[in-house]
Amino acid sequence: MSAFTRLCFLATTAILLSGCYFDHPLTGGPSKDINTWVLGVWHNTDAKGRTSKVLVSPISGGKYFVRIEASGKNRRFSGEVEFEGWPARVGDTTFLSLRCLNGTKEIPAGANVFVQVQLLNQNTVRVRTLQLDAPQNASSFELRKAVREKLKSKSLYAPETTTWTRVAEVFLSENGENPVFTPIRNPMYLPLPGQPPAPAGEGTSSESGPARP
Repeated sequence: MSAFTRLCFLATTAILLSGCYFDHPLTGGPSKDINTWVLGVWHNTDAKGRTSKVLVSPISGGKYFVRIEASGKNRRFSGEVEFEGWPARVGDTTFLSLRCLNGTKEIPAGANVFVQVQLLNQNTVRVRTLQLDAPQNASSFELRKAVREKLKSKSLYAPETTTWTRVAEVFLSENGENPVFTPIRNPMYLPLPGQPPAPAGEGTSSESGPARP
């Protein structure tokens, strides 16, 4: 089955749009702690000027909450979809295993999507979808086996990638809906086009450079 056979919009619409979804996750739970460098609000604008937004926030030390919002006419996905995600390691490579929480016409609740997130710099990530030949009902063990085979043959990743820019710093939700947010590291002011520059004293995070999730 080609990665373009089924729709699943991740990590942002372009992610899910070009991936496959499966009945089981890549791993049963987190293989490692989350990477705080992928937390935040991320924007992607396509060639037609349509913008998608992804919010990535922590659920726990090992899991992310991911909300993808897309809008625009004549696109394959428009609306909002939510995921629970965690780092899933296969061999020496770490992926993001995402389980859909709310379901849409493109991807049902409970379906699983897998991507790889590469940090290009502090505020830019590239997302790659996986091309797996496994059936939709493949077990987690079978999915990991398929990933290893594709890695070995250098045919795992779809040729299309999406690049995302962080437009807001990471915040920790404490109270469910409409929470009071507390920064989990130094605030980062990233003005959008047309907005004023950062106020005096505000700047980028003081943490050391990004690491691959």
